[in-house]
Amino acid sequence: MCFSNINLVENKETIKDVTENKVLTNRSCSDEVHLQTLIVGISGKGYVRAFFDTGSQNTFISKYAAKMLKLENLRIEKIKLGLFGGVEMSENYNRYRFNLSSLDYKFNCQIKALDETKICS
Repeated sequence: MCFSNINLVENKETIKDVTENKVLTNRSCSDEVHLQTLIVGISGKGYVRAFFDTGSQNTFISKYAAKMLKLENLRIEKIKLGLFGGVEMSENYNRYRFNLSSLDYKFNCQIKALDETKICS
């Protein structure tokens, strides 16, 4: 946390106004959404655009990409998902294992992922 030399104001209304203005600075004037994506190689079979969701507890690959890349299905897993509003649902997912690499092949790691019909809209 950084502090600066500011004269503190005793007036509570002024402090409230400053707090409200700070909250409003996060509003966006744009309808565009910028996601963390990267084009990566998959097991030497092709390339996909990967979306990095750092808050997700699982890794997913689209059913379309898994089919087009002819990835081998390891097993079927029943997963219970917790959604917004406390909604929970159980579904069966195919589990895949594949190598993810940078385009220049200097980076390579093994990934396990579940398949999903639609990753994002």
